[in-house]
Amino acid sequence: TLRDRLDARNNALNFVRLLLAGLVIVSHTWPSGGFGADPQFGDLTLGSWAVAGFFAISGYLVTGSRMSLPLGQFTLRRILRIFPGYWACLIVLAFVFAPLAALGTGLSFDLSRAARFVWSNFTTVQVQLPIGGELEGVPHPNVWDASLWTLQFELACYVLIGLMLCFEWARHDLTRTTVAVCVTLTVFNVSAAQVGIIRGTTITDFFRMAAYFAAGSLLWSLRDRIRINRWWVTGSGCALVVFAGFGVVDLFGALPLAYLVLAFGAWCPVLRGVRRDLSYGVYVYAWPVQQGLALTG
Repeated sequence: TLRDRLDARNNALNFVRLLLAGLVIVSHTWPSGGFGADPQFGDLTLGSWAVAGFFAISGYLVTGSRMSLPLGQFTLRRILRIFPGYWACLIVLAFVFAPLAALGTGLSFDLSRAARFVWSNFTTVQVQLPIGGELEGVPHPNVWDASLWTLQFELACYVLIGLMLCFEWARHDLTRTTVAVCVTLTVFNVSAAQVGIIRGTTITDFFRMAAYFAAGSLLWSLRDRIRINRWWVTGSGCALVVFAGFGVVDLFGALPLAYLVLAFGAWCPVLRGVRRDLSYGVYVYAWPVQQGLALTG
């Protein structure tokens, strides 16, 4: 079962997340290098597939964390998971990457704009994308870190699962609760697709990402019943292929995708038991490095 194979001290989920971060880098190579749009499979780009996998793994692990921790301790751990690394990234972008880019392009570096960049984006909501004019000459101009936009949705999922599991009825029957959440999210996403706005707004983007997180939560609640074997893997893979063929992965593919990434984390023999998760740092610094490479030609 998932519980058996995803032992807390013997799984490859950190390796899987590092692999997903690498796929985001590959996907971003096209727009950052001026080679066209990201490669797309079905209705998702390669990077979107990877981000969906991130949210599914996060849903599984964070739900388990919340079920074992009181709200205060859970909140502190989630804050420490996101914000120190995020704030450090903003500071490095504003006061290391941007001055170097300005020096390389012959522009003057505006210290006040750099400070305003850090302050404006302090909460994970991306308010200010450029710092100065350092990136005007690259194929994807004036965006210092295009990867950071997903963090506000990750944080929102943390808040919602933390609050939802304050209620005893939700904790007592977590499976029914997560099924209800998954159904609600699917209904919303299908409704948004009917009017053609499933992507591009804060609300619709959050509901899309939350569906993968909720799928991971549902699998955690069923971890004693869900088995990892070739039949489940084959069925989930076939379902995703069909959904991709019809362009509806974002509508109906959250559960099979969540199962596949978790099953891979349980099965993969590479770097099992590694406690340090490098994927977050790779994810948030990859885009500015790619922009720097584009800036130097």
